[in-house]
Amino acid sequence: MKNRNTLLIALFVLQILLSGGLYFGKAASSSGPAHQALVNADKKEIDRITIENGEGEKVVLQKTGKHWTLPNYHHLPANPAKVDTLLDRLLKLQGGWPVATTAAAQKRFEVAEEKFQRRITLSNGEDVRSELYVGTSPGFRKVHARKADDKAVFSVIFNVFDTPAQNRSWLDRSLLQPKGEVAAIQGPDFHLTRIKGEWAAVKPDGEVDTEAAEQLLKAMTGLQVDGVAKEDIPEDQQEDTGSFLVTAGGEEKSYHFFSANGSYFVRQPGYDVTFTLSKPAYDNITNQTASTLVLPKENKSEEALTEQAEPEAF
Repeated sequence: MKNRNTLLIALFVLQILLSGGLYFGKAASSSGPAHQALVNADKKEIDRITIENGEGEKVVLQKTGKHWTLPNYHHLPANPAKVDTLLDRLLKLQGGWPVATTAAAQKRFEVAEEKFQRRITLSNGEDVRSELYVGTSPGFRKVHARKADDKAVFSVIFNVFDTPAQNRSWLDRSLLQPKGEVAAIQGPDFHLTRIKGEWAAVKPDGEVDTEAAEQLLKAMTGLQVDGVAKEDIPEDQQEDTGSFLVTAGGEEKSYHFFSANGSYFVRQPGYDVTFTLSKPAYDNITNQTASTLVLPKENKSEEALTEQAEPEAF
């Protein structure tokens, strides 16, 4: 009898605990934050992104066909991976409990229409699909954000530095790289061919230094520009390094390198601008000449004769 009473008491306590758990769980669920997307747009339909900062700078990214360009930056190509990453991050933003809803708080967190760190607008043609204000950071890799048509301010996982408002930051810095398998490289005083990975010298006559040729190949195929020169450089200030011609994928691309006043530049037909380069990128290409790439036959013969003339050691 005693065991039976103990069992009944235990079952009663368990029933109370279960009932309480279900109640509080339901209450928490009904009163918890309803997560909402802060960017309501279909990624496939977005063909224009505008990024503005609070200092009056603005970047416009325009999609034409399958390619993103910078219409206000000489219509140069934008970095496709960077644009794609931005869209993915924006479309994943979710708001939970709002941290504020007043106009004063919007200004304090810098997500107000008249005071913001970033205003990001996603459009399809002239139709604005979503507009988002991004402001101060409440913690590591977090920002305050607000939809333009909502008073609520949310704390979300995002980084304002991933949305620079300068065109140069969105430029596809690889735009001058040759596309496809490189078959030949010509410089001011040399002409090398490459067939199935094997190098040969057309000019000058001699044996190719394979290691040096591969370094030049790496520099050309990995060429990264820094940006666009802000103004034309007068010819009398240019220190001409010469022209290079790369044959790759059945196409030829020419490059004209020069320096001026301690800065480094490259031009390529097809672009009406002069691109800036870092000194290492410039040196890795222009320092390669016939003397570093090709071992003349006469030098090789002299070395061979010297080796033959040396007496054997006893």
